[in-house]
Amino acid sequence: MAIDLDQLRVKGDKSMMFFDQKGLLIGLNNEPFLLMAGTDFDPNNLPDEILKQFTHIKIVLLRPPLMLGDKQPERYYLIPTWLKELYTLEYLRINHFEIDDLQFLKNTSIKHLIVSNANIKDKKKLAVDISKLKYLQYIVCDFIFSTQEITEIQLNLPNAIILAESEYNKKIESGEIVFPH
Repeated sequence: MAIDLDQLRVKGDKSMMFFDQKGLLIGLNNEPFLLMAGTDFDPNNLPDEILKQFTHIKIVLLRPPLMLGDKQPERYYLIPTWLKELYTLEYLRINHFEIDDLQFLKNTSIKHLIVSNANIKDKKKLAVDISKLKYLQYIVCDFIFSTQEITEIQLNLPNAIILAESEYNKKIESGEIVFPH
C-alpha cells in the first residue's frame, strides 16, 4: 500500500513526523495528518508531543503487519481499537481485515471509505452502518452489494458514490477526486 504525497494536492508544509517498521506518520503544518500503519502499530510508541495530537489524523491507510518477501497475510485481521479514537478521520483505507461493523465511524467526518480484501461478516449490516455515515462521499470496495443494500445506502446517502477501486484510483490520478484536507 503506497501513496504519492503529491497526489494529496494539499497546501501546507508536509513532513515525516514518525517512522518505524509498524507505521509512518506524515504531518501537515506540524500536525498529524496521514498515518500508514499495520495492525501492530501502537500509538503509545509515538513521542508525547505527537501522541497528544494523534486523534487529529485525517487519513489512515491500514494494512496487516509487514510480511517478508511476497508473502500474503494468511488470515484477516481485526480493526485495531485505536482507530476508534480518530474523530477527525476523513479518509480510511483498510486492507485484509475482518469487519463485523463500522459503528466506530459514526462520530467521524469520514468522506472516503475504501475496503479491500475484507472478510465481511454481514454485508446487510455493513450497508446499514455505511448509510449512517452522513459525510460519506465515496464508498470503494472489491465486493458486491446486493440491489437492496445499494438502495439502503443511496436512500440515506443520495450524494455518495459507490466505485470499484480501479475506477476510484483513476479518478484520483486524474484529479477528478481530491483527497480530504
